[in-house]
Amino acid sequence: MRLKIFTTFSMVAVLVLLALSATLLGPVPNRSAPRQVKRVYGVRALAYLGTMIVLFGASGVGSYLIFKKAKDEYREESLNNLKMLVAGAQQESKQEPSDSGGA
Repeated sequence: MRLKIFTTFSMVAVLVLLALSATLLGPVPNRSAPRQVKRVYGVRALAYLGTMIVLFGASGVGSYLIFKKAKDEYREESLNNLKMLVAGAQQESKQEPSDSGGA
């Protein structure tokens, strides 16, 4: 359950950051702007992009782990169902010869 919450949170955070990108980054400085202003904007943009990549990667890894866990549970349940089916068929085949008396 925690993995699902973490994955959902990271994906929602990516979507929120994407929606607020213009607000968070601010206006792009002009070409004639001082070098320091361009540097600050570049660092802010790099931090924003890095955060987006990390959160998107985390949601991808979380999704993979959720899928893997569900697949393993499905495989285990299928194996248990098959074992029950075989056991039931064996029970029926042991009981069947005594019931058949011929026509």
